Amino acid sequence: MVHGALALYPILRGSLGYGERVVVRVLGIFLSCAGGLSVASLGRARPTEGSSWSIYAGAVRSVPILGTSDERFGIVAGIQYLHRDPRFDYGQVPGYLVLEGYYLGTSGGIQPFPRDRANALGGLVMIRYVWEPKGRLPGTFFEFGWGLQYSDRTSRDLDAHWNSTPTLGGGFLLRLNQRTVTVGARLHHISNAGTKGGNRGQNQVHFFVGWSF
Repeated sequence: MVHGALALYPILRGSLGYGERVVVRVLGIFLSCAGGLSVASLGRARPTEGSSWSIYAGAVRSVPILGTSDERFGIVAGIQYLHRDPRFDYGQVPGYLVLEGYYLGTSGGIQPFPRDRANALGGLVMIRYVWEPKGRLPGTFFEFGWGLQYSDRTSRDLDAHWNSTPTLGGGFLLRLNQRTVTVGARLHHISNAGTKGGNRGQNQVHFFVGWSF
């Protein structure tokens, strides 16, 4: 299924913005490398069956790459539903379907736009790969996905209220009192895929901590 999704890239390329194309290319490179990693981790990947919920919160800042010029800082908080799905397995590495809803609040601004605060709500559909070696060592994860976001403000980087949000990230999984603590980071690209204005797009880094329940 993963290979099938990546095979759509040449078809979709004409409708994707520059930032989206970069995210998809990085994803392709990672999955190519992960093929070798999945063989090397044979017998160490320990999938957690079933489904779970988690909440997370963290800090956000924009990064001046791929057209981003508006320096913004803020917070993010969300809720995730994780479901173990063998259809998304990559070799011996177990795959999970992740459905996420989040709030994103940022402040910033660049001339001729005055400094402002923007509030956004978004949803993501992601695939997560988990490496959980036996023993007391923390597990690791990598995830990627796509979603939609609505913001109550436009800006120099974002010409539209509705935007698409390709994303990729990773981090560590820690066990604490039968719960899973997630510590991770995410590259979050926001743009309207060329449907309005110059579509400069904004790229953000999210640092977050999550807790399963």
